[in-house]
Amino acid sequence: WYIGAVLESRLSDLTILTLISAFLVSFVWVIFMRSMDVFNREKWSHLMIVFVGGALFTFLCLPLYDIADLVLHFQINGEAMNDFLYCVGVIGGSEEVVKFIPWILFGLLARKLHEPYDYILYASVAALGFAFTENLMYLQDSGSIVARSILSTVGHMFDASVVAYSIILARFKFKIVFWKIVTPILGFGLAALCHGFYDFWLISES
Repeated sequence: WYIGAVLESRLSDLTILTLISAFLVSFVWVIFMRSMDVFNREKWSHLMIVFVGGALFTFLCLPLYDIADLVLHFQINGEAMNDFLYCVGVIGGSEEVVKFIPWILFGLLARKLHEPYDYILYASVAALGFAFTENLMYLQDSGSIVARSILSTVGHMFDASVVAYSIILARFKFKIVFWKIVTPILGFGLAALCHGFYDFWLISES
């Protein structure tokens, strides 16, 4: 019942034009990111697996939001500090976890993360899959297409790449075990902060 209600609320008013627009907004950036992989270009099939994973895992954010609201009674209320912590902890934290799962699972299971750029590429593609599903709702208003194409979609790639770059540093640069462990944690925290900072200015009345 819960899953059905979620899907109906998000997709019941979906139009073909919105579907095509959301896909093109994300896929143009997928093409761009793949074009930068000049040394060992990844297969389209691998990228699309991660893209679809990012699109499907997006729905995991919704129960996390509901837990914060219905169980923890933590929500946007118009107070600056409360809203900032909500945007960073709940929105930023939840969405960065959800974007992290598909690309790191694919990388570990398929063993496709060979060179540093692979981490940035697959993280960005997962984020673009996430943005595709998110844009299915927001692009029903055609007036938001520029903001979603340039700001939000690229913002998702940026935040995911912060996490990916911290893992690159841990794997390829740092030799001390402490920094190999701490750096990805700091990277995730920074990504959640960047994500939440953007959303705070966007949605908080304060």
